[in-house]
Amino acid sequence: MGPNLLADLFTVSFWFGAAASVLSFVFGVGRHGGTVVPHAGDLASHGSVGPHAQLGADISPLNLSSLLAFLVVFGAVGLLLPSGIGAILALILAGFAGTFAGWLAFLFIARFLVRGQTLLHDDPIVGTLAKVSLPIASLHTGEVIYTRHGVRRSDGARSADDEPIEAGEEVVIVGYQNGIATVQRWRDYIT
Repeated sequence: MGPNLLADLFTVSFWFGAAASVLSFVFGVGRHGGTVVPHAGDLASHGSVGPHAQLGADISPLNLSSLLAFLVVFGAVGLLLPSGIGAILALILAGFAGTFAGWLAFLFIARFLVRGQTLLHDDPIVGTLAKVSLPIASLHTGEVIYTRHGVRRSDGARSADDEPIEAGEEVVIVGYQNGIATVQRWRDYIT
């Protein structure tokens, strides 16, 4: 392997890795969201994945960020090595450095970026207490605000009995379809 071929390999690796890293950052390519891994209690109580299933339990070490980190460091170390070191030794040292950088990128993603993320599933919300934020007119849609799993949400809402409901009244969600909650006044619900 000639010195020009090796220098070209290191140069292409470095610049391709750097350019692809910038482009993936700008365009949001290579997101690190993992697959959903349910808690045992979620399966037992809901029969499906629960609302707080952890992400990232199975992030691959061969993800885009790790591969790009390998390419950038492999190319940079290869270019920085003295020319008299020898082609085989230069490839080995650059390969070890690139592998180490890729492993560090993987550890950073797995332990810090993905570790604390949770995925909120839209499980049935029937029976949830809500407050009317925009009045619900007869046969029209208003808006309710409610909290599910620590997340404050709002949805369009219609009255279950087609009677108007004023803003600020507490209601119970008795149905939910196509993003519209069907609600009933709290006082009517408990009687």
